[in-house]
Amino acid sequence: MQNILPVVLILVFVAINVAVFVAVFYFLQRWMAKRVPAPVRRRGQLNALICGVGVVAVLGLLTVGIWAIFKQPVASSAIIAFGIFWLFIFTAFFVSWLHAKATSGPVLLDCGPHPTKRLFFFQAAFFLLVFGGGGLVRFIDKSDTWGIAVTVFGVTMAIYCIVMASGRLQIRENGIWQYWGLLKWNRLRSYKWEGDSLLVEARTRFPFFGKGAFAVPREHKTSMEEFLTKHCTAQGDA
Repeated sequence: MQNILPVVLILVFVAINVAVFVAVFYFLQRWMAKRVPAPVRRRGQLNALICGVGVVAVLGLLTVGIWAIFKQPVASSAIIAFGIFWLFIFTAFFVSWLHAKATSGPVLLDCGPHPTKRLFFFQAAFFLLVFGGGGLVRFIDKSDTWGIAVTVFGVTMAIYCIVMASGRLQIRENGIWQYWGLLKWNRLRSYKWEGDSLLVEARTRFPFFGKGAFAVPREHKTSMEEFLTKHCTAQGDA
């Protein structure tokens, strides 16, 4: 009975957190639909789908490789593959973000925060409480590697979401600061407007990875257009 009690407490803790956050997530999604223009939502959903397919493919290959080389069970191989993948992605994102911040130049125009920054803050709290807290409870109870791994994932994912939430849409000396990354002027292939939504296409090796969209506040649209016209003459193809 004493061995079962900690497990039950962990399950209850996770279940309560998940139930609360699912309810909040539902209302935040409805709120987001009102704040984010349709063109931006469509472009974001398409990019998320492309990235999702890529992530699944990479994780599948890693899982098969770990299973074949180390003779681990498939479930264990998948968990190890995800850990390796997330460690690489988080490190690459953080280093890239710091480098872009340092080389982007002074701010020339600030168009404000991401329209869904509250959703990012919510996600940060979710990962910190559910995964960070749940992993810490398990580690205290069993002192195993799994508890440490889940805690680290929860904390790093929360940091990632906080960086996303703190991002702002800005024109900087060396390009467009896209909330958490820099699109340099020499990589801007084309742009077009759909209402107050700015759709851009960057020069990339794979064209379907180079498309983005931003919700530009109406009061900043004229100033944004002046900077875009100065650095990019191609319009209507983004």
